[in-house]
Amino acid sequence: MSAQIFRTKTATNSSTKRWDILLSHYDKDSLTIKTLLKTRWSALADASKAMYKCYKPITTALIEIGTSTKNSKEDQLEAKQLSEKLKSLEMTLMICFWTEILTKFQDVSKILQDENVDLDQTVNLCEMLESCLMSLRNEEQFSTFESKAKSICGSQHYKKDTQRKKKLKLTYGESEKEHTEFNGCKSFITDSYYSAIDTLKSNLAIRKDVYLQLRNSFGFLWSMNEVEKFYFKEKANNLLNMYSSDLDLTFPEE
Repeated sequence: MSAQIFRTKTATNSSTKRWDILLSHYDKDSLTIKTLLKTRWSALADASKAMYKCYKPITTALIEIGTSTKNSKEDQLEAKQLSEKLKSLEMTLMICFWTEILTKFQDVSKILQDENVDLDQTVNLCEMLESCLMSLRNEEQFSTFESKAKSICGSQHYKKDTQRKKKLKLTYGESEKEHTEFNGCKSFITDSYYSAIDTLKSNLAIRKDVYLQLRNSFGFLWSMNEVEKFYFKEKANNLLNMYSSDLDLTFPEE
C-alpha cells in the first residue's frame, strides 16, 4: 500500500497545478498526503490516515487530473490508473485496515519515546499490540472493514469475481472436483488480510523477544531498592559474564 500512497502523492504534488486541483477538493481542515520518510515509519501512518479521511477529494482530484488536457498524456494516464486502483474494493479495504493498525502502532511508538518508560512497560505494550492483532484475525472483524470499504468506494465486488475464470490444467487422472476454488472475498482474506496480520505479528514477536532479553539482563536495575541482595548479586554476575570485557570484576560488589 505504501507504493500506492507514494504514487498518489507524486501524482498530485509534483506540480503546482495538480496540487491546486487537489486542494480545491479539500475541506479547510483536511489532512494532506505527506512525503513518506524512510527513517520515519510513522509518516506512513499519517499518510494512510490522510488517504482514509480524504478518500473522496483525493479520488476526485485524480479523476480531474486524468481528464484534463492541460496535463501531459503521461500524467493523465498515471492519474487514471491510480484513481481506478483507489476505487477498487481491495485497495479501499486495505486503507481502512492499515489506518487502524498503523494508528495503534504509532500511539505505542509515542509512548515508547518517553524517557520514563521501563522495559516492563515496553514488553507489556508489545503484548498489547499482539493481542490487538489477534483480535482482528477473524472473519467477523474482516467483515467490519469490508462493509466500511464498500460504503467508501462504492464498489461491491472483488476483482477476482469479475474476471473470467481460468481453465484448470489437469494432469492425467485429476478432476476439477479435487480443486477448491475460493471466491474473491475468501481469497483476499487468506492471501492479503490474514497474511498482513501474520507478518506483523511475526515481526512484532521478534521485537518483543529482544526487549525480553534486555529486561532479563538489565530489568533489575530499575528496581534496585526492591530486589533481594542475593538476587541483585546474581543478576550483576550474569551481566559481568556477558560483558566481561567492559565491566570490572568488582562490578557485582559495587
